[in-house]
Amino acid sequence: MVFTPWQTAHGDAEPFGDSPHHVIKRIKFVPLVLRTEDDKAKPPSASIKLINSTHLNLLGKKDRSIGDVSYGMYLCDGNNRWDEVYFVAQGSALVSELEERVRALEDQWQQFKK
Repeated sequence: MVFTPWQTAHGDAEPFGDSPHHVIKRIKFVPLVLRTEDDKAKPPSASIKLINSTHLNLLGKKDRSIGDVSYGMYLCDGNNRWDEVYFVAQGSALVSELEERVRALEDQWQQFKK
């Protein structure tokens, strides 16, 4: 499965920016965690925040704080409005299940090509 980087391809809509096109984006969120020697005992805080608004409709209609690697899919309706289709943190059962399915499909494809 291919995910678009936060900085999207040339000519494409900016990340959650205005877009006059129907666009679907798969995004891998990788939060940066800045620590000093004194912070080693503290858990890292979320470094990416998504704000639910009229331009970004998040599942659950709540703001989201992202502190670990996560994946999401977002759909633009062509009128500068993005809807979150799914959101999942790495290591959750759903991501593991999806990775397993992709691996099985890739194995089947390799057998098919022979």
